[in-house]
Amino acid sequence: MIDSFSEENKKHAALSMKTYWEKHGKWKKEDCSKKQWAKVQKIKSILGDE
Repeated sequence: MIDSFSEENKKHAALSMKTYWEKHGKWKKEDCSKKQWAKVQKIKSILGDE
């Protein structure tokens, strides 16, 4: 879904998801499922946080 956003909106949405997931303990690999980790990797690539 996020892939259909404009570049500016993609980064804004990705940053919002990162903030939410960090607050709820779903950002670090050891704290999340394989599916969640795949989502985190996608957000990191959008933000350039690799």
